[in-house]
Amino acid sequence: MPSANEIKRLLGEVRGKLAFKTQLVAIVDRESNDVIGLRDEVADLVRDIWDEVEFAYRKEPASARRRHGREWGIVYVQRRSERREALPEEAALSS
Repeated sequence: MPSANEIKRLLGEVRGKLAFKTQLVAIVDRESNDVIGLRDEVADLVRDIWDEVEFAYRKEPASARRRHGREWGIVYVQRRSERREALPEEAALSS
């Protein structure tokens, strides 16, 4: 059986850790709200970059436009109704 002093010491440690956790939760909440506030600005920036990349490669064939877009982090997802065109690098990987 632990003594009263041991229980008191452990209870103090738990209370200290709980207070520290409460502070961390408050910090995370505050920072999360800051991130939410930047979301629209970041979405606009991503749209601008996407449009610039598509405009820069507008005269390239579709496969080259997709390849260049991937270099900039643009991801194109084909719908099931769209015919899948094998890109040159994908064809080389599958053979």
